[in-house]
Amino acid sequence: MDILTDLTTGQIVQVTDRGNGGVKTNGKFVPAIPDIAPVTVDGSAYVVPVDGGDVTSRAFANMLTQFPMYGHALFNPLLTPADVASLDLTASFGPNVTRAAVGRALGPLPVGQSPNRTRILRRNPVTLAPGVLVTDTINVAAIVPGGIDEVLVWWKLEGLARTQDVTSSFGATAGQNEPCQVSLLPQNPEPAGFDVYASNDDGVTWYSTGYMTPTDLVNLGTLVRLAFVNTGSQDRRLSGFGFLF
Repeated sequence: MDILTDLTTGQIVQVTDRGNGGVKTNGKFVPAIPDIAPVTVDGSAYVVPVDGGDVTSRAFANMLTQFPMYGHALFNPLLTPADVASLDLTASFGPNVTRAAVGRALGPLPVGQSPNRTRILRRNPVTLAPGVLVTDTINVAAIVPGGIDEVLVWWKLEGLARTQDVTSSFGATAGQNEPCQVSLLPQNPEPAGFDVYASNDDGVTWYSTGYMTPTDLVNLGTLVRLAFVNTGSQDRRLSGFGFLF
């Protein structure tokens, strides 16, 4: 389920299914919605603000009903400067520093977050440093004072394709005036070389987690972080993530 949303107005313009051929997104973006938790999109539906009634919040509420062993869901749709501010761009994962491309959060320069464009960079072919993106601390003490020892993590990766921008007045392409078309393509959430980790002690201890797989964190803790690590040869585009607990 792809909810095409206008980049300028934030208004929903179309609901479609990208299929294997992808979905064209020039001037639009697609909020990250769990496939197992589609929502009804009618005239009252909206993407932003993310305030509990938006499509992403409703999708995670639907997702909770399918996993009754969990009582809470937290997520980051990577849509706004506040979402970028919830990432810790100074963090390290072991000896590896953050290597990612994100929009600017609030600060002295204009904000620049663009949905569907957050990237965990590919492994550096010279230094072999992986791409790394780590969330800021997510304190769940106000929700579960005693802490949590299990999470189920969801994330959305996007494939992306671009056509060539062609304007020509000669040769085989004479008369062509074709703009660059950008499309989002289906993407396996667990491609080779892409790994996700969870911590409930503020990043002191990390546990490998599979996509939509319950992960035992061993001890109770309240300071949750997620880490996305890319040792593959391609950048990976992250459109959103969340976890149930």
